[in-house]
Amino acid sequence: MRYSDILLAADAFLKLANRIKGKSLRETDDYPGPSVSIYRAVKTPILYFGKMDYVSLSRKFAIGHAEHMAAVEEEPYQVITAMVSSSDVYEAHNPGEYFYDGPLKKGYRIYVAKGI
Repeated sequence: MRYSDILLAADAFLKLANRIKGKSLRETDDYPGPSVSIYRAVKTPILYFGKMDYVSLSRKFAIGHAEHMAAVEEEPYQVITAMVSSSDVYEAHNPGEYFYDGPLKKGYRIYVAKGI
């Protein structure tokens, strides 16, 4: 196993170990139906949603987060979106934040942050 593979595995383990999901959207009073659009601010060129990634149901929030991260990190950020099953989206500890916990899902770029 290569050193880079070990680092990726360790990063994935820490992400999963530190993220505790709440109810799925299907289990909440805000149940949106069988599918829902999710958004995520990510570094370019990432285009996939993976297990326990933070996501938002708000396009506006994701765009603001991408702009913030581009300015802070001084790297290009974008917003990706995908339509997923509402049973694969779970409440996170912060109101308005969610975890995606479904199969690897390809997203589509809808916004590129301007940065500074």
